[in-house]
Amino acid sequence: MYVDMHVHSNYSDGSASLFSLIETAESKGLEVLGIVDHGEFHICGMRWEDARKRNEKIKMYNESHDVRILSGIELDIDISGGVQRVMENFDIIYGAIHESCTGEEYASAVKRAIREGNLDVIAHYGWLASDDVYDEEIVELMKEYGVAVEINSLHQLPSDKFLRKCADLGIPYTIGSDAHSLENVGNVEWAMKKAKQFFDEESLWLPEQKI
Repeated sequence: MYVDMHVHSNYSDGSASLFSLIETAESKGLEVLGIVDHGEFHICGMRWEDARKRNEKIKMYNESHDVRILSGIELDIDISGGVQRVMENFDIIYGAIHESCTGEEYASAVKRAIREGNLDVIAHYGWLASDDVYDEEIVELMKEYGVAVEINSLHQLPSDKFLRKCADLGIPYTIGSDAHSLENVGNVEWAMKKAKQFFDEESLWLPEQKI
């Protein structure tokens, strides 16, 4: 399945409109497009009133386009592990750290966010800080709380070692370009290669798998 479940629109720090993203996705033959803008804690994040308007537009475009459009949000995980409370309904909720920290701080924050953040997916795991001594514990928590792993083409993360641990424990995955411009929509070759290397296609996470 050709999917790109992580692109940004001009509702946050992307340069393209919803319509142009969707038209580009269709022209490239994508079957699923996840429009995943940053939440309010991010410096370029969208406010909840804007998220509400964006979600209504996505609902309308889903009725007029063949590509399946997911309404998503990428929530910042702060260094304490805090995640903002979600005030809107989304098809997919990513959590990610966007500030530099030590490997120990990173792991501690991700673990708390998995336990308390009501996340669907951990995005670009290992970006800005990494210490694989904590990987086993984090993967086990992901399994316990039903959190998927993103295979992110832009950052080429997570590591093979982490992906192997996820696959061995039956963690589902998503695929994302993390595109912030039209030309990068659907640029998921790296992620698709890693998915084929470590997972079967049935492990691809889609919103209907939410409990």
